[in-house]
Amino acid sequence: MRLRADTDAIQSIAMIAGVVVCLICTLNKIEGGLSGMFTTLKDADMLQYHELLAFHPTRHSPPAESVWALGFGVGILSLAQMATDQLAVQRFLTAKDLGNCVRSFVYSSTFSGLFTILMGFNSLCILGFYKQQRL
Repeated sequence: MRLRADTDAIQSIAMIAGVVVCLICTLNKIEGGLSGMFTTLKDADMLQYHELLAFHPTRHSPPAESVWALGFGVGILSLAQMATDQLAVQRFLTAKDLGNCVRSFVYSSTFSGLFTILMGFNSLCILGFYKQQRL
């Protein structure tokens, strides 16, 4: 079981490192770097800061709803996947005790959340790059 946990940790670190490398490469291709990306997206009216955290239950505004969907929707879907996926359930059931099971769940949730945030930010950078290139 120890080898399996080490392999999972190495695999998670490799995936996060791969996303970080993609993020760095994308930011290097964007004129102005990170601030250039935000400027490009703001000029294209794709970033609406005043609506990002607003909750509009009766208004259908994509930026506001996408932030809430990412925060709650993806979190709940990830939680459901981690609690019902056969591989995850097998991993939890093979833990020596409840403490190891909880620790495994917390670590996998943390890596999943970090990976989701990095992938979302990477997507935002790629969108900024394509907007600068007028593609």
